[in-house]
Amino acid sequence: MRINNPDTILYIVQALFLPLIVSIWGASVWNTILLVGLLLLACWLKNIYDLSSSKRTWIFNTISISHYSEKVRWTLEKLGVDFREEPDAGIIMLLFLGRTVPTLYIPAIRTTVSNSKDILSYLRGRYGHSNKGKFLLVPDMQQGFELESKFDRLGLSVQRWGYYYLLQTPSLNTFWGVKEPRVPFWQRKLLCAISPILALFLTKILKLSHSKAREEFEIVKETFELTEDLLKDGRKYLLETDEISYIDITFASLSGLISLSEDVPKLYPGRTLNWERDLTEFSEEYVNDMEYLHHHYPLTSKFIERVYLEDRLNF
Repeated sequence: MRINNPDTILYIVQALFLPLIVSIWGASVWNTILLVGLLLLACWLKNIYDLSSSKRTWIFNTISISHYSEKVRWTLEKLGVDFREEPDAGIIMLLFLGRTVPTLYIPAIRTTVSNSKDILSYLRGRYGHSNKGKFLLVPDMQQGFELESKFDRLGLSVQRWGYYYLLQTPSLNTFWGVKEPRVPFWQRKLLCAISPILALFLTKILKLSHSKAREEFEIVKETFELTEDLLKDGRKYLLETDEISYIDITFASLSGLISLSEDVPKLYPGRTLNWERDLTEFSEEYVNDMEYLHHHYPLTSKFIERVYLEDRLNF
């Protein structure tokens, strides 16, 4: 959320100032109708401006370091879409507005798409049959959808398993954007003040516990076992496509944060934040888990690093 954004200003006026004006000033019925009419007129003029404006830059809402955001970011950059990333601090927007990230706002049609899987579905429908979007399609789409669902479940497991250990480290606020210059100043200050509350809130909604973390790690292992089996025949990409597909991007982005590679995790905040992951801050158990994945699933580990080095770093 950006305070200087016209949509935000209108939202604040609607949700806060208009009720205050009516209640404090004791406005009459006709004055109240006039105020509401003026507000509706402002909204209408804003909509007309958006629809007629030549400024069509998409807005990509993220948090500072997120595997779901990276999945969409990678896809958008590969498509060459003109977009502006607006990271928010941690889960502040979830706590106060009930909004999860990532979200993609398309001004020309005044449409917001939430959830990384739904965003990719939108992009597939819009660009899948063009040359630049052919990576969003695979020969057997049913097989692709089934594998994508398994990888999305992997993403949830990586989130729950990782957050259990992350909440025990001093790196939490860094993950949530306290050092990210693109995060609004007021959000960064608020994050420092209420991060313990946010951590407690996250623990509740994700049902984090040690036993839950171990269950989720088993799902991570099962998924890595699946990709390891696929890669044993020497294929370059998971569904034997000639070029990288959205399936490879989905898997690599959702698992890259737990890669032991020094290069892969650096791109998760995007390309503006100089972030270095420090594994010494994490518990021995979590680091041992990462090392287990690296050594027991070598083909999968090398695959993640290779697609990042060959595809992600090229644009």
